[in-house]
Amino acid sequence: MNALVIYYSKKGISIYDVQNEDIKKADIVLIGCWTHGLFVILQHPDKTWRQYAAQFPDLKKKKVGFFTTYLLATGTMFTNMNRTLT
Repeated sequence: MNALVIYYSKKGISIYDVQNEDIKKADIVLIGCWTHGLFVILQHPDKTWRQYAAQFPDLKKKKVGFFTTYLLATGTMFTNMNRTLT
């Protein structure tokens, strides 16, 4: 079983190191980014992450998990990340 971790952050940007072939080969894909938005409302993935994630190959047959960084509650972050992928 192959797992792939893809993330976008202000301090390290690995989204640019991952190719579509890497994603296609993975059985499990963990996708993360930093939270953009107000203190506890209107959280959403960063524009750069959304543009990148919109180009992912089909993930329907894969197990997908999300992670994000934020000081408090993530609000609708995971819903908005998932919406970008579908």
